[in-house]
This record gives sequence, C-alpha cells and structure tokens, in this order.
Amino acid sequence: YDQAYQASNLLLTSDSTSLSARADTIYQNTTAYEFKGQIRPNVWLFPFLNVYGIFGYTKGVISPSLVVPYIIIENIPIIDSLVIDSTFEIQDDIGYVGATYGIGATFSMGLRSFFLLVDYNYSVTNPTDMDDNLHNHFFSPKFGIFLGKGEKLSYGALWVGAMYISNDQSFTGKIDVAEINPIFVPLFGEEATYSGKITAVQQWNFVLGGSYVLHNRHHIMLEVGMFDRKQISFGYDFRF
Repeated sequence: YDQAYQASNLLLTSDSTSLSARADTIYQNTTAYEFKGQIRPNVWLFPFLNVYGIFGYTKGVISPSLVVPYIIIENIPIIDSLVIDSTFEIQDDIGYVGATYGIGATFSMGLRSFFLLVDYNYSVTNPTDMDDNLHNHFFSPKFGIFLGKGEKLSYGALWVGAMYISNDQSFTGKIDVAEINPIFVPLFGEEATYSGKITAVQQWNFVLGGSYVLHNRHHIMLEVGMFDRKQISFGYDFRF
C-alpha cells in the first residue's frame, strides 16, 4: 500500500555536542509505502469464528519531504534555548526490512447468498535497521455475496467494505549541518541526526474484492483499496 502521512516531533541532535534542536512548524508532503508477504495458519474455533497467526516479512520506504521554516536550539548554556529563522529542507527515502509476526481473528455470518465478515489483527515488525518496532492494527468490515452454489466444485464471492490501518511509525536519518546554515557547524558539528514521527493522514479507505474457490481446498483472493490509501492484496489459501 501507499499513502500520505503527517510528520511531527522533528528533532535534530548533534553527533558531537549535547545540543539539540526541535521544529514546531513543518511544511510537508510525506508518503510511505509497504510490501508485505505473510503466511497465516488458521483454524475455525466455531462456525462463525476463525483465528490465525501471522508470520511474514515487511519491506517499506518512508519518504519525508519537509520544509522547516525555523528551529529552536536547546541545551545552550546560560540562555538555554534560541529560536533561529533558517529555512531548510529534508528530502529522503528511508528504507527498512524486517520480520513480522502477529495474531488475528475473523468473525463471519451469512444469510442466503449474503455474508458479513469482520476481521481484526495485530502485528509487530522488527526492522533490522531501526531502533523501534513497528506496531500495526488492522480492522476491516466487509459485506458480500456468493456467486454460484457451494456444493459445486468451483464457486466465488464478491464483497465491498472498508479498511482501517493504524501503523504510526518513526523515521531517522543524517543531514549536513551546512545545509541548514553554515553558522551552525561550530555548534552542531558537520553532521546532525534528524528523527521524527509519522501518522497516517487518513486511516480508513474503501475496499473491493473477490475470491474464487477451486475444488473446495484451493482459494484465491484479490482485493484493492481506493481513495486516500492505495493498496492491492493477493492471497492463496489451502484448506485441509
């Protein structure tokens, strides 16, 4: 998926001194995308409740595109802090990869050819090149209709619904202090570390999907998400 994010809590820390700086105002166009591959072993506990585990791999890129009009330098001896009007930009592509694991459940019910599905899962990704784990909450209600007869070898379904994803993340990188302002080099050193948080601008979107069942054991699924978050999901299930 690919979507817009809002960056906040931008902090600059010196690699050679105890000084730090924060930015309370940021003009931005921040985006991020992720690719996930997962295996989900599952079991039906009841006719209406399926539970599953999540084991997989996540690869993503956070792309902060920030314009900072001023910074507040902190931890300065005697005066403590100082506001500096020095507009600079941060343009970066920060990649990460890591193992993903989690747990989820699907509630389902049907009436004649119609059905309702409500799916929730929680997963954690441990990126190899980030200090913090990424926590992901997923919730999706869907309403659909079966196509064909279940007693036949092959049949399918179509559905519409919504998807909620909460996956606030952090980002970090390096910036040349001279790009901010050359006069900061004696204070900060030649290079500073920037970090911040990103929050999805829109956590809900609309989804449209379908599935096809081959000989009862083999299920294939395709789902697309539209509007504020663009996404596509493809799945294959084998039923024992």
